[in-house]
Amino acid sequence: MSKWLSGQQLLNNFGIRDIELFYDYVQKGLQPHNNFVKPILPSNVVEEIANIAKLKEQYEKLRYSVEELGNEELQKFDATTGYGLLEQIGHYEKWLLSVKKLDWNEFKLPEMKAEAAAVLTALVNSLYHIEDIKKYFSEPEIEKKEIIPEFFKAKKLRPDQEAKMKVQQVAKELYDKHPEIDTVKEMVDRPEILESGGKDYQPGTRHKWISEIAPKRAKDPGIRPEKKKK
Repeated sequence: MSKWLSGQQLLNNFGIRDIELFYDYVQKGLQPHNNFVKPILPSNVVEEIANIAKLKEQYEKLRYSVEELGNEELQKFDATTGYGLLEQIGHYEKWLLSVKKLDWNEFKLPEMKAEAAAVLTALVNSLYHIEDIKKYFSEPEIEKKEIIPEFFKAKKLRPDQEAKMKVQQVAKELYDKHPEIDTVKEMVDRPEILESGGKDYQPGTRHKWISEIAPKRAKDPGIRPEKKKK
């Protein structure tokens, strides 16, 4: 018998949900491992989700391209897209710092739905040692289940799943910061949405993703009041 089960197998075989995997097992000592069967810490998961280096690179590239357009455009960038990116980077840096020394029993799921979902997905895609699993499930239960081979590679998010997660995360943050954005249509082609991974997908796809997390004000039908001109 193989020594490892995937988180997805635990969900399928024992009828548990991803949120239960976190609260009832991982938080209580069931250790997740990566593809190289090395223990995964909360900081490892947060670092992968945040990808701060990529965000900083994105910010620098965008700012550099805007600099060539003149001071006025640069100021506009710094007050909108640039400000949003820097705020997002700061948020992730604080999150990463807050979990740097935590074990899973001390880690709490973030309030942001997209971030919490990303943590749960990472745990579902992790590997768990049979000896650890035996502490939570009886040995006969485990043995009668289909066991993955030892060379199993944990399933990663598809590119479209990762893009959707990032787009929804950025859209949620923009809706929270900018209450004047009161439709999904206004959000679809914003630079922040495009740069977060949306540019490789059709507007209709981005619209569908954003609609799933849009606040009530952006979903209500009917004629909206004319916005004040600046």
